[in-house]
Amino acid sequence: MDQPILKVENLSKRFFAPVTLSGLAHLHRQKPAPVIALDCLSFTLSKGKTLGLLGSNGAGKTTLLKTIATLLLPDKGSVMVNGYRTGTDDLHIKACTGLATPEERSFYWRLSGRQNLDFFAALYGLNRRQRQTTLEKLFSAFSVTYQEQRFDSYSTGMKRKFSIIRSLLHDPAL
Repeated sequence: MDQPILKVENLSKRFFAPVTLSGLAHLHRQKPAPVIALDCLSFTLSKGKTLGLLGSNGAGKTTLLKTIATLLLPDKGSVMVNGYRTGTDDLHIKACTGLATPEERSFYWRLSGRQNLDFFAALYGLNRRQRQTTLEKLFSAFSVTYQEQRFDSYSTGMKRKFSIIRSLLHDPAL
């Protein structure tokens, strides 16, 4: 049997609410209860398969994705991506995963969409020719015709499309 692209075992993550000034007086009496985002979650995903995450707000979907992408460390459990373990092989995992988030803070607002993606593609190690070929394929696949406009002129939907394209620049396995 082939090795799964993703293996999550007994994954748990909890967060504590930030302490406020009004909460400091009560700190010596009682610790605030943690918010449990993930509680002993286990599953595997085979190569070539698709996984959808559904759940209400606060169910742990984003926490799971950020843990898989090595942006958060779990409190307990393990994550293996393409044979690499989070916490020890993070650079390998980042090279084989693509994470698209609705946050646009990492884009350079005064650059065009193409300039932004060309920059990120260079960070992934693509040479000039690879960047040009990859960008043209992705612009075509996503029906992007506005890549020369400044990023700050884009609608929210256009920005999200660029976030998805950025996550695919290096042809990630996951």
